[in-house]
Amino acid sequence: MGTVMINPGAEWAKSTAVTVTLTATDASIPIQMCISNTRTCTAWTTFAAAMRWKLSSGRGTKAVGAWFRDTRGDTATSRMRDTILLDTTAPTNGKVTAEQGDGSLSLSWDGFSDGTGSGIVKYKAVYQKGGVAPSSCNAGTVAPVADDATTLDFTGPDNGAVYSFRICAIDAVGRMSAGATVSAKQVPELVPPTGTVTINAAAAATKSTAAKLTLALDIPEVGAMMCVSNGGTCSAWTAFAVTKN
Repeated sequence: MGTVMINPGAEWAKSTAVTVTLTATDASIPIQMCISNTRTCTAWTTFAAAMRWKLSSGRGTKAVGAWFRDTRGDTATSRMRDTILLDTTAPTNGKVTAEQGDGSLSLSWDGFSDGTGSGIVKYKAVYQKGGVAPSSCNAGTVAPVADDATTLDFTGPDNGAVYSFRICAIDAVGRMSAGATVSAKQVPELVPPTGTVTINAAAAATKSTAAKLTLALDIPEVGAMMCVSNGGTCSAWTAFAVTKN
């Protein structure tokens, strides 16, 4: 009698190279064993409790069988067998989008797939400042993502700067997709400024085209700009000032 187990405790394997563990009992020793990926076996060797083994190629369910016999030639009537699922391909990429927030970015992604493989179990997000995403998910700075999350709320150290991200899917055997990328700019805030402009201290009339403007922002803001015009449009932006001739 005996048992055979492939990568004990594992449901999936990422490589055809595996570890097979075996147990066998018999009244006479030593016991011999014959290991095979098929239903037949002729290569008998001395029994070992563990050995490296190569599965048959191709994705899907793989089986390893073991037969045992003693020194008298008595062979177990049935084959001991174990199976494991072989996943040899990485997940495919989906799409990632970024939405500007108030001093932050909200990322979300979907469409990543592992087909009939071991299944996506988590995602990895990396980023760097600028318009070019990290070259892989092993580069850049890691932005922590919960295992079951497909979103990321990001607040970078430099408000108003462009950040680029790469999102990779990781399956149950640790294979990682190449990653999908997105670049977006953080904005300090999304509410446009409002204010007032007064001509000649609110005088009702003037005798000259030369006038003095008094300007005010409802909410003072560092770095605010202003554009002053006699018409309905304006393109000449300058730093905000409380007065202007």
